[in-house]
Amino acid sequence: MSSNQKKQVATALVAVTGVLAVCAMVSYTKSRQKKARIRKALGNSSSKPASKTYYHPQPPNSADADADFLEGDSIVLNDSVNGGAPSAQEVSHVSRAVGVTLDIAKRLLTEELPTGWKVCKLVEINHSYEGGGDSSLDIHSIYYFNFDTGESSWDHPLVAKYRSEQDEKTKHRLANLDKQKREKLEHDKQKVAKKKELMARKLSAVRKKPISPEQLFADVDEVTLTSNLIMSSFDTNKDGVLSKKEFTNGLRRLDRTSSVSKNLISIFGINWRCKSDILHIFNEIDQDGDGELTLPEVLTFVSRMDESSSAHRAIVSRRGSTVGDNSVERMLFEKYKNESGQLDIDNFGKVWKEMGVQSGEEFREEQVEKWERRSMKRLANYDDFEGEEGVSFELFKTMTAEGPLFEIVTKRM
Repeated sequence: MSSNQKKQVATALVAVTGVLAVCAMVSYTKSRQKKARIRKALGNSSSKPASKTYYHPQPPNSADADADFLEGDSIVLNDSVNGGAPSAQEVSHVSRAVGVTLDIAKRLLTEELPTGWKVCKLVEINHSYEGGGDSSLDIHSIYYFNFDTGESSWDHPLVAKYRSEQDEKTKHRLANLDKQKREKLEHDKQKVAKKKELMARKLSAVRKKPISPEQLFADVDEVTLTSNLIMSSFDTNKDGVLSKKEFTNGLRRLDRTSSVSKNLISIFGINWRCKSDILHIFNEIDQDGDGELTLPEVLTFVSRMDESSSAHRAIVSRRGSTVGDNSVERMLFEKYKNESGQLDIDNFGKVWKEMGVQSGEEFREEQVEKWERRSMKRLANYDDFEGEEGVSFELFKTMTAEGPLFEIVTKRM
């Protein structure tokens, strides 16, 4: 190596050494400035009252902290964690961490700290001089420090207060829920009791198996007994009167073998499936025409029905036998029946006219026509009516009982 080359190398070394020395000096100076700013933020001893012991802020359990955190490297914040109104994220985080509602968490973050307490942040200082890099300031964690007592806590000093408030609110809310639940249960209990009472009344009024008249009215005459039985059995809503619907449904539920049913069939020739027949009886009973049946109206009807039944029985006694093979009805039926052994409906008038002659009565044409019209109307609803061929003797007896023969005997009684 020549002397010139040696001089160049030496000059280069001196230059590099000088640059490195300048960089080290700059880095050292900046590091001193940062530490000075931290100390200034923490305050200086000349501003503290002489009567108080000054505590340097330390995080809780600082002995167990990460080695990268230098003792005393903290920043004291003015009022709150972020120096202003808390963000929604902070409020939500505190609400979950502390176990309070969002409104309480927000109050916790914005309320002024108790005397002596300050919010502090741990500061991590990374020493990196390579490439002339600047040391950086990295906020790592927040804690609370009491400069009067030296106490340090990760939790907010007012956490206990607000947790207690939250507990009181929860207890009050649960108490209200329990009260509402008890009131609802009591209300439901009363409602069920009312339903049971109403159902008991309905079941006592409408029986699936009616008590026999002998059990219900032991000392009551037959007319009153039947009338009360009709009212109690038919009056489903228990308002003391019978509507057309109640009367219709009641008749259709009536036992066909009962005395009431037999009398209705014998007097009126009623067809239980024919609504017009049932409404005809209803209108007969409804004396004032108000569309409802009262007990006095039913009593009057049952009494009249009992008399009619007695009149029908008188026919039997006066003729010497029931409407059978030797009766006038039988003889007339045999006289006018067709080849099929039935009575043509066209011959009804002839039979009734001759029946009047046999009984010593003369029927007017309009009477016979009325009976014929009524018979024709009813025949369409009788199950025993075979159609165009005519009517059987059994059906003829039923229709005769409600026709002229019934009126003849009633007149003479």
